[in-house]
Amino acid sequence: MRDGSEYFASIRGVKPDAELMRLIADLIKSRKKAWSPEMVSDPVQERLLEIVDAKKKGAKKAKAKAKPTAEPEPASNVINIMDALRRSVATAKKPKGR
Repeated sequence: MRDGSEYFASIRGVKPDAELMRLIADLIKSRKKAWSPEMVSDPVQERLLEIVDAKKKGAKKAKAKAKPTAEPEPASNVINIMDALRRSVATAKKPKGR
């Protein structure tokens, strides 16, 4: 840390305007609040703790349902990598018959 005197040496002899100081004091008084725990609540952490507690109890997270489409998408030469991966994993899980 640097010594503050080299930065603030030029303002030592300057007196602040009394009217501005009164306005600043009024502003600070109007903005002050008593401290409460709600001021520091973290909804993300609270949700994370709920998820951890649910996992400890063995509850499973509900899966989001896929929205049905009105009409099927037309065939194209574009491959959805996630769909291909899901099919690959599904076929790998099936036991091979003789």
